[in-house]
Amino acid sequence: MGNEPLEGGKTPASASPRDPCPRCGTENDGQQACARCGLAREHREKFATDTALPAGLAEHWDAVLAAWDDPAPHAIFIESCAQAQALDLAAARYRALRADPARAERCARSLDRIVALAEAGLAKTSSGAEKVVRNRRIIFALALVVMLAFLSFVAWAVLSR
Repeated sequence: MGNEPLEGGKTPASASPRDPCPRCGTENDGQQACARCGLAREHREKFATDTALPAGLAEHWDAVLAAWDDPAPHAIFIESCAQAQALDLAAARYRALRADPARAERCARSLDRIVALAEAGLAKTSSGAEKVVRNRRIIFALALVVMLAFLSFVAWAVLSR
């Protein structure tokens, strides 16, 4: 069940002009590409196959669907997706179901959690820029020490004549 296209077996090829975009959920109104995310109508089917969950995550998603009102399977699924770097796939699953009024609240909470985890992951990777700045400072300090040592040697050589 977790490896099926996003809308439970409904393939993008059979989509009507008003079907929501499988990537972001925006109504297309017969447009050739999604106005929000730019996914072209002819690429919807490929997007659906590219967003198939790996086996382990698919099992967790099936557990979420089986016990929708229980927060534990949602947490396990989202954390597993975070560890597998597949938060985009988790978000796609929840976005596809948020139009259902019975599931909208849980989808919103889960999407908020997914966004928070994605932002935390970005914050971890952005620390690389700080390392580059720190490394530049260290290199500058070492170059300054070498230059001062060289100038001291030259001054000693000139003055000792």
